[in-house]
Amino acid sequence: MKRRIQEILLVLFAIAILVLPLGPALPGQAAAGAFAYADTNVDEAYDDGTEGEWNLEEEAPEEEADGEVEVLDLPDERLTERLTDDADLLTNAEEKELLAKLDEISERQKMDVVVVTTNGLDGKTATEYADDFFDYNGFGFGAGHDGILLLVSMEERDWAISTSGAGIDTFTDDGQSFMTGQIIPYLSSGDYAGAFDTYATLCDEFITQAKEGDPYDGGNMPKDPEQTRSFRLLMLPVSILIGFFASLMNGKRKQAKQKTVRHALTAMDYMVSDSLRMQAGGDRFLRAHTATRHISRPKNSGGGGHGSSTHMGSSGHVHGGSSGKF
Repeated sequence: MKRRIQEILLVLFAIAILVLPLGPALPGQAAAGAFAYADTNVDEAYDDGTEGEWNLEEEAPEEEADGEVEVLDLPDERLTERLTDDADLLTNAEEKELLAKLDEISERQKMDVVVVTTNGLDGKTATEYADDFFDYNGFGFGAGHDGILLLVSMEERDWAISTSGAGIDTFTDDGQSFMTGQIIPYLSSGDYAGAFDTYATLCDEFITQAKEGDPYDGGNMPKDPEQTRSFRLLMLPVSILIGFFASLMNGKRKQAKQKTVRHALTAMDYMVSDSLRMQAGGDRFLRAHTATRHISRPKNSGGGGHGSSTHMGSSGHVHGGSSGKF
């Protein structure tokens, strides 16, 4: 028995010697080691994740700012008068008269009509200067800032038109071309008062036409006042000559029909014997037939309009317009 116990103890001792060096490789301890490693990585990941989350919150506004157009706050009210004559192109009397006309049209039509003159563009294009002057001085009626501005710069003899809100649809590209065709001859000849007065009158006419639902565009344009006046002046002498020759020919024709060779004493002398015969007659109604036919009216095509081109101003506000030299 004692020998048996010694053998068992010897076996257990041998097993213990074999097992103890492999202890770190046991599943439980290996899991513990893996867990410790994982804890270290989780801590590092948590720290990195926390920093990453904070960095994302800080960088997000920058990414949004890169993808959007910066829109500056515009004045809620008009900051200056509708006439700014910094180039001093008008006399005091002309300024007073023009400003009164611009104010009356603007208030009645609910659309700002503005004139600006300057000696320089401060490094901008004429279009940029006109857009910025309109926006940063608070021009325009209503939420859409409805209005139109005419700029004249004497530095390089530039002109520009800037439209906004409902003014973009009111003053189409073709419409502006018509307007400048009437205005530029005055500017070129130095008649600035005539140019601005013509501009204001045309603006009033264009706004009224647009409110009727058919803005001037394409083939739908107002009649050229110069052409109309020239036509009337030409037709006056032509009408007089036509009337003179028509009356002369009519007199000759009546004179040729006069063939009487003797004076008649009574009215009976003009009657031919047995030339008048009366016959009785009558009509009898038999039947009636009525036919109807529908005639369709042609649809109005609106004159083949082309609309308005637009661009973005430095304020982030949309404008229409045109520019050139005079």
